[in-house]
Amino acid sequence: MPVQELVGDAKQYAERLKTEPTGNRPSPEQISKLTSLLDQLLCDMGARALASQQGSDVAKPEAQIAADVTQLQQVQRTFPSVAAEQATPSAPGQEKNSFLDKLSETLAKIIQIAQQGKELASVVRPPQQSAPLESESLQSSVVPSLQALADTESSTHPSGTSGATPGGQCCHVVANPALTGRLGRLVVAFPGGANAGSSRVDVFRAGEQTAVQGGYGAQMWDLIPGTYAVTISGARVEGVTVQSGHDTRVRVGILRVAAGGSTRVDLLDAGGKAALTGGYGAQLIGLPVGTFRVQVAGQSEAVTIQDGKITDF
Repeated sequence: MPVQELVGDAKQYAERLKTEPTGNRPSPEQISKLTSLLDQLLCDMGARALASQQGSDVAKPEAQIAADVTQLQQVQRTFPSVAAEQATPSAPGQEKNSFLDKLSETLAKIIQIAQQGKELASVVRPPQQSAPLESESLQSSVVPSLQALADTESSTHPSGTSGATPGGQCCHVVANPALTGRLGRLVVAFPGGANAGSSRVDVFRAGEQTAVQGGYGAQMWDLIPGTYAVTISGARVEGVTVQSGHDTRVRVGILRVAAGGSTRVDLLDAGGKAALTGGYGAQLIGLPVGTFRVQVAGQSEAVTIQDGKITDF
């Protein structure tokens, strides 16, 4: 079974676990973290397959895949144990541990494929599908879009508020031969070498405040052509245009903060007034390109995020 299908199955089992009794299921945060890591792993496996196909260095994607696998295993270990779930009797006719067992088995297969270094030929040359499931849309199209972005890139609309550099460009737009219909594709692909899987990404129609798509970490969505806004870790980018038959890649980077576990770190907008995100200790924050301020103990310093780069603070 192709790894994309395994990832889709794992996501479905994880979603089904939400229906289990409280105490016998992972928390919504655990499930969200798991699905984000699966997306990140598939992106990195696709990058490895593409690099291998082109004869490029696969060391970086291999290292990222190893990190993804480690985090997946760590998250899985926090799930309720089979013994704990058996302590609560199942409903008549319901198989105990069904979704938890299936999820564990599927994750084991995915991890085995990742560790064996098998190429994702079906990702590099994906089969035609009449109507792919939404949960599989990212996985089935990661590498074709990355290949198109590597071939040719053109810039489009300036970014809006959200801390982006004035007069900068929010996105790269390139034709994607794989998109033969009416839709265009929005891509948020963070640089390799650091996992931005905990960074929230949401898409809005222009002028609206209710997200039409959302998730954590790298994302790829097919959308009706038009103008959208994208928020990444709370930073909003306006004027993101999606065109038929094209990929629109939002220009993003990662802020890597090294801080002790008891140190509170907050990320502010360029003016230092609006808080975007924050937490304690070391952090990896995906962000659109532009200038932001990092605040620690009431003091802040400016930091600039560059496209495709990791900025250390």
